[in-house]
Amino acid sequence: MRTTLTATAAALVGLASAQLQGGIYTKYPDCVNGPALLTTNLVCNPNASPHDRAVAIINAMTITEKLENLLDVANGSARLGLPPYEFWSEALHGVAGSPGANFNKNGTFSYATSFPMPITFSAAFDDDLVEEIATVISTEARAYSNAGRFGLNAFTPNINPYKDPRWGRGSETPGEDPLRISGYVKRLLIGLEGTDAGLFNTSHSGYKKMIATCKHFSGYDIPGMSLGH
Repeated sequence: MRTTLTATAAALVGLASAQLQGGIYTKYPDCVNGPALLTTNLVCNPNASPHDRAVAIINAMTITEKLENLLDVANGSARLGLPPYEFWSEALHGVAGSPGANFNKNGTFSYATSFPMPITFSAAFDDDLVEEIATVISTEARAYSNAGRFGLNAFTPNINPYKDPRWGRGSETPGEDPLRISGYVKRLLIGLEGTDAGLFNTSHSGYKKMIATCKHFSGYDIPGMSLGH
């Protein structure tokens, strides 16, 4: 099952994970059987724009509800039919163990493919390969999400140029060259979010397999580190 960009943009306002025995299981707002405050809200109209849908559900929140959903573990809103949601999921080189991922100890959903670190497969200078790897990652992420074991977003990719070897997270990046980084990131995003996402093509059908989050803008960024932040 795929989710539209509009549904995802709206879902990221509140979204979903309920703590059950054995780990975090993700569920999403129900625009059919949910409370009237949700089903009659513009957020449930797939024909509205992502911006308008997100604004509508945010406007329906109280100040307290807004504050409670600014955290890594968003509380959602029972009043609005928005379940809690864990935003922290990782997929730099595969679906990875993180607060937003739930792996079984053995059997089904006990593992996911682990690819080399980004600086390694970026060094292949093969962007077709980058997209193929990202496609596998997003397919596995969607499978875990469909089973309630992963969210619809991941804190991936790390696009900081690796300029200073003293920075301990260089292996997460595609390297130091802006041209190499741009090619890598473009094809990685296509693989992660899907070719139907309308981001780098003309179809604009709006469907995304998952939401990629380019990082870091402030925390752990190299420019900030060099300035002593």
